Amino acid sequence: MLTLDGQQKRDLRETIIAAFPGVPEVERMVSDYLSLNLATVAAPAGDLQGQVFDLIQWAEARGRLGDLILAARYSNPDNPQLYAFAFRLGLTSSDHDRGTLEALVSENTTFLDPQTWRAELSKLEWKVCRIDLDEKGTGTGFLVGPDAVLTNHHVMQKAINGQLEHQRFTCLFDFKMTEDEVVSPGTRFDLAADDDWLIDSAPHSAVDLLPDPKPGDPGPEELDLALVRLGEPAGSLGVAGADDGAVREWVRVARDPIDLTQLHAISILQHPDRLPLKLALGMGQNLEVNAAGNRVRYSVPTLPGSSGSPIFDSEWKLVALHHSGDPDTIKPEFNEGIPMSIIAQRPAVAAYLDSLDDGV
Repeated sequence: MLTLDGQQKRDLRETIIAAFPGVPEVERMVSDYLSLNLATVAAPAGDLQGQVFDLIQWAEARGRLGDLILAARYSNPDNPQLYAFAFRLGLTSSDHDRGTLEALVSENTTFLDPQTWRAELSKLEWKVCRIDLDEKGTGTGFLVGPDAVLTNHHVMQKAINGQLEHQRFTCLFDFKMTEDEVVSPGTRFDLAADDDWLIDSAPHSAVDLLPDPKPGDPGPEELDLALVRLGEPAGSLGVAGADDGAVREWVRVARDPIDLTQLHAISILQHPDRLPLKLALGMGQNLEVNAAGNRVRYSVPTLPGSSGSPIFDSEWKLVALHHSGDPDTIKPEFNEGIPMSIIAQRPAVAAYLDSLDDGV
């Protein structure tokens, strides 16, 4: 049974409204392809927005979201937005609209070796952690050195500001679903006990909290990052249950800037909503970088708890630090991250990376 998250349902509603500009067209579509009288599932006096909202609610409650999407496709087969929506969900393999299909294919021109891709993902899973406050998930982080975890400033803000003891924050690695479909309890690491626990930090910007159109860009010091030191070198230690005594290691940070707008496939390893480790993939991305070069936007899904997650390109190169979603809670349209090349230029971060024997 097809399920959609909140953003996907909003996208579906807007796609149907764009493809069927009036209530009569929607009535005809559901009558012809779902054998349904729209008035029986939607308030008769409702406007088009309300009618389509009620229709999607009806389809979701009955496990017929897939039927609704295909009904819209069949009723308006030449609409490229309907085609693209169904294609992203794997509901069509038709090449009826070859222009749309070719555009989607051309956006992902990288050919990957599956075995290498899977092997690298498996290793990256060891390096991502849930940031816990009193053993309750509050964000995500990842190793960028044997004893250093990168996350967001707003995840660690109360410790950075001295409102809470930093020892109340811990990093939980390996909290994920195993091959046996059971959730591993994970491996917990404390932060360093001394005053050296915070390597670097930079706050978010007030601009981040404003919906579009924003009055300007965040300042160069407003990068929403926290680089924290662990009490043990987790990256130099073995991983429980790993084959051949594998060492956890850490995510390599490249210093050279990359053109993020040329990336069309990215992925985010994260702990959304405090859950075991999840992977969100985004194909056909149109990444947007602001004028200051310190924010990048994308549409890969996240949830509260995903803050501080690493963002990778299709070859598992680290490209950005996820930090927030669209502050417009009524109609959110994007997620947002900090380019890693900007973070790597900070003196304290650069000094730490320089201290690594194999720093790049």
